[in-house]
Amino acid sequence: MYLLHSAPSDLEEALRKLPPDAAAKVMAALPFAMAVQVFDDPELTNHRREIVARMDEGAAVELIEAMSADQHADLFREIDAAHREW
Repeated sequence: MYLLHSAPSDLEEALRKLPPDAAAKVMAALPFAMAVQVFDDPELTNHRREIVARMDEGAAVELIEAMSADQHADLFREIDAAHREW
């Protein structure tokens, strides 16, 4: 698969162009370390919320916990207060 050999910044750019359902599937298919790098990219801000909403809850929690603290905080600012607790 071409995406597995792409740089995280290229994957981030591709995710921004995909519908959220497709982006969530791509994230699920990536090796975990690569998914964290991609999801941690500041350019993905405002897209992460839609992606995690469509991911398996356990996978989304694991990914969010692995993000850098500043990106983690940015993501939680994007999420409505009613959805912040899992």
